Amino acid sequence: MPDWSSSQSNPIIYFASTRDAGDIEIYTMREDGSLQTRITYQTGMDRHPACDPTSSYVAWDSPVQGAYDIMVSSGGSSPPYSFSAAPGHEQYPAWSSDGRFICYCSLIGSDFELVLQQTEEPYDQFVLTDNAPSDLYPDLGSPTMQTDRVVIGPAGSDWGGRNPIWTYSDAGIAAYGEDGYRSFVRIAVRPGDLPSLDISPLMQPALMPVGPGSGLAGALVEANEIVSLREDGGRGRDPIVWQLDPLDATAAVLYFSTWTGKLVAVMAIADQSYPTGMGAVAPAVTQRADGGTVVVEGAFGAVFDADGARIADAASAVRIDDDSVVVVR
Repeated sequence: MPDWSSSQSNPIIYFASTRDAGDIEIYTMREDGSLQTRITYQTGMDRHPACDPTSSYVAWDSPVQGAYDIMVSSGGSSPPYSFSAAPGHEQYPAWSSDGRFICYCSLIGSDFELVLQQTEEPYDQFVLTDNAPSDLYPDLGSPTMQTDRVVIGPAGSDWGGRNPIWTYSDAGIAAYGEDGYRSFVRIAVRPGDLPSLDISPLMQPALMPVGPGSGLAGALVEANEIVSLREDGGRGRDPIVWQLDPLDATAAVLYFSTWTGKLVAVMAIADQSYPTGMGAVAPAVTQRADGGTVVVEGAFGAVFDADGARIADAASAVRIDDDSVVVVR
């Protein structure tokens, strides 16, 4: 199956042929059939070339130590490297339209399944199918394939992810940057408490620490009871969880890094007599900038860090920067 390298000013066709070596090798030629050139010299069959739509990179499957692997080269001019680097047989590569992923079929158990792998570090792999018989011939031609995320849905819905944010969502805070989606935090309250849920911005721009790669944004979440927070941990990963239901929290102060969009700190406020919800008066939380950090003061029943760990059972002052939280008192 030939493929076009359409990103170049003079389109090149990659194809497989037995013309020279007796086995199958990868060749290139111009669109008019001229300049036919062999680019692989492996022992065994090099097959199924696939071109990155955004660059000169090309992938194909090739026998490596008795099993097929996905190989990648820059236009055939650089030494090919093993991309899939997994035991078993990998074949039929296909690029996403933004060049960020290669999908291929891989022998898993007794049949082939479709696997999606990042083309940049950390080169995460996601098994997309789990069927019998084999799943073959992936096609990532859709322009939305590389950007779609399922952060709310059943397990497996986020391109093989074990558990996205959850199967339902009462409310959430999404973070976006110039390059698009950054993060999402789901806020869980019990169905009967949904009318009491209120989310309001907390941090004023004048209080934000400034500088490359730094900055904070705060939000105040109020409800009759906040059960938990769940943050998108990344494609194929479990969410980060802040479990608040044991605290009977009626309010929580959330601080996000404006650089990454991720939660940096969570301070829970537990006060059963506090009039939460529609038209409620905000709890007493004060903020001040201090040497590139923000010091937040209030009656906090618990303090949590960016990993969901409870670092203090009570606090009246907390110091936060764009990637850490420290209890002052």
